[in-house]
Amino acid sequence: MHIEVTFSVYKCWIIPLLSIRRYLKAMVLNNAVYRKLDIEMSLNNIKLTANCFALTHPENEKNLFKYIFREMFKRNKVETFCSAKVIFFTDGKHIYLRTCVSDVKIPMAKEYIEISHGQQITGKIMVPLNRECSFNRQEIEEYISVHGEKPKGNSGKKRKNLTGDEAAEFTKNALSSKGLLDVTIIEQQCGPQLSILNIPVQTRDISFSATVGDLELFKTAWLNGIGRDKTYGFGMIRLDGTLFTPPCNNSAHA
Repeated sequence: MHIEVTFSVYKCWIIPLLSIRRYLKAMVLNNAVYRKLDIEMSLNNIKLTANCFALTHPENEKNLFKYIFREMFKRNKVETFCSAKVIFFTDGKHIYLRTCVSDVKIPMAKEYIEISHGQQITGKIMVPLNRECSFNRQEIEEYISVHGEKPKGNSGKKRKNLTGDEAAEFTKNALSSKGLLDVTIIEQQCGPQLSILNIPVQTRDISFSATVGDLELFKTAWLNGIGRDKTYGFGMIRLDGTLFTPPCNNSAHA
């Protein structure tokens, strides 16, 4: 079931969400009310809540940053998200967004998880088979011979294609640095082709299991994503067992 939501200029679609495994099955109702991020923490337990909504992924659209921020938000005068934390994921048909903020023009569901220290968790995360890395020594020397100086900033970086195994290893290391222990890669599946800096990249949707070792680090990773390519639709942790609740009617909070 699709629920039509009209922005000031044209229409997009909010789709159902029910479970993290099946993002396609949760109901997002009209006249939704924004709820602020609610975090309740104790020494051994954490409850995280964030807003979430979904958009149809246009056919053949690979540049999600351009589509979401320049076409959907800017053109429809939705300014809330321009400088806010928004992470997102696509399955090639729908784009799922998680955020700590809101806009009254966009109906939102609520996504929440309860995690305990030492808990075993399973989930998925999409990563590109391409990542940014710094020049090695030989490349630095070649740069100096051409430009007469050492590379600075982005001039000393490049993008490198990865194999599936390299992407899995990167994911394992990244999750391990975000408060998770004993990270195990269960499997990886091919995802939709996307683009980073207008460069087409292949993707992998990686399933993992792990033990929560640091609640604070994990909280940050869940809310903000991991890796350097979040802007392009990567790094959003989708946990099995995540729950979704539809937003309340505006009149109830008038």
